[in-house]
Amino acid sequence: MVTETVRRKSASQFAVALRRFRKSKAGLVGLGMLVFMCVLAAIGPRIAPYNVNSNNLLLQGDTDIPPTWLKPPLFHDWVFPFGTTVGGLDVFSGVLVSLHVDIIIGVGAALFAMALAILVGLVSGFYGRVVDTVLMRVTELFIVFPALLFLLLLSRLLAGRLSGVETLLFYIIIIGVFSWATNARLIRGEVLRVKSLEFIESEKALGASTTRIVFRHILPNVLAQVVVLTSFTVATSILTEVALFFLGFGSGNILSLGEIMYLNFP
Repeated sequence: MVTETVRRKSASQFAVALRRFRKSKAGLVGLGMLVFMCVLAAIGPRIAPYNVNSNNLLLQGDTDIPPTWLKPPLFHDWVFPFGTTVGGLDVFSGVLVSLHVDIIIGVGAALFAMALAILVGLVSGFYGRVVDTVLMRVTELFIVFPALLFLLLLSRLLAGRLSGVETLLFYIIIIGVFSWATNARLIRGEVLRVKSLEFIESEKALGASTTRIVFRHILPNVLAQVVVLTSFTVATSILTEVALFFLGFGSGNILSLGEIMYLNFP
């Protein structure tokens, strides 16, 4: 009987949350955009009109030089909807082919960064004292560290020597390593708030273990903030990756949106 009551309560809470989400126009628009981008990234390489590894203007017999001077497309002549790079790459095809690379790097780096942020934030906020002091000093070191310069240096030294999959993992790790610190501080603050609530003190008085308190009470109460921080981290991770490629520090063996921008501004 108790189990059935808990199940009904959980189901009703989920239904309430789902009902509130359906009433949120901004949430529905955001979800729709996310689904659209993911679907486009998945099918993009299959629906790209041109081969991104070939000089499309030469194949079309166009002699305009440079290629970016190609006249804007007319309503009846959508040959190159987004224009071309100076090397003859159809930008529309390049965007379709490269979109999944940016999403993989952005989501992967964000998940890696948030895993570190959650770990540091939980440990620092829950244990406090010396542990909190040490972890926060390390966190502040990562916050003030000139991450972009270090990323540019690592990209120049290592990215060109890696295969395609290794390059993706490389950018996921190095971007994630420099994206967790600020989130860790915010999560720590939320942990401190939840930790000070009366029901946490009651759990401690009843002899609940540290594992139970952290994973059954504190972590679920900070998940809302974690979701918000993750969405922002995905965006900043993609911007960081695009910046690296746009500045000419890409690997050369994967095509991303930043690489397309770089090809158009040699």
